[in-house]
Amino acid sequence: MSSKKVGLLDTDILCFQASSAAQTAINWGNDWWTYHADFNTVRSIFEGKVDYIIKACQVDEVIMCLTDAENFRKSIYPEYKSNRKEVQKPCAYAGIVEYVKDNYETFQRPTLEADDVMGILATWPKYKPGASKVIVSEDKDMRTIGGVYLFNPNRDLEPTFNSEEDAELYFMQQVLTGDVADGYPGCPGVGEGLAKELLKGGLKFEPYEHTFKSGLRKGTTEIRWQKVPSISLWETVVSCYEKAGLSEEAALIQARCARILRACDYNFKNKEVKLWNYS
Repeated sequence: MSSKKVGLLDTDILCFQASSAAQTAINWGNDWWTYHADFNTVRSIFEGKVDYIIKACQVDEVIMCLTDAENFRKSIYPEYKSNRKEVQKPCAYAGIVEYVKDNYETFQRPTLEADDVMGILATWPKYKPGASKVIVSEDKDMRTIGGVYLFNPNRDLEPTFNSEEDAELYFMQQVLTGDVADGYPGCPGVGEGLAKELLKGGLKFEPYEHTFKSGLRKGTTEIRWQKVPSISLWETVVSCYEKAGLSEEAALIQARCARILRACDYNFKNKEVKLWNYS
């Protein structure tokens, strides 16, 4: 049994940070500006970040995870990340990505984001069997992956364990609240506070008929919603969508946007995503 510790790195952001930090603008006069970067500096910044991660996480090796040009979520929800303005990559970005591919064990798979690659490798028993895996990312979405260690280089001093229970709660919370940065809205009218109250409290919304006993509407009825015990997190989620006048299918679409893939969500033979379903 291996006792190795493996770091799974969100390499997109590391490459962007290194190439951006090394980029310099030059004014040549006559309204002519160019950017340039000393690649030795780019490489040095990148390696410095990797060295810091290795020491902070005490990992024996690092695996570089990259995003593909295509994204399977856009076929589920075309508006996914459509709110993001096109960001011009730093001039040395492509070069540092190629350097990474030439010098490290690297994973990039069709239609997957780096987040998905990390989630799959972290939960795939056949990959580095017996090794302890640490997901290294600044993205809060990685909190939806349970049974692994997480490390945010911007915030953490050391990796912390993320339980399956905490991961499932956070996943369902994301389905309800959506993610402004990723461009999927979640459930209308449900913020973080309400989502946590319902999910952690084991509650859901249930409709009931309210009869007015006085006033201009005396004797008439309307549908109101009350909080009652729920038998599952998904039942809680669906009840919120129904209260908002939406269907379970609408909730499922948002869940598939929020779902960071695990090994169980991927067909390794065909290199295809198995879309998430509640079961």
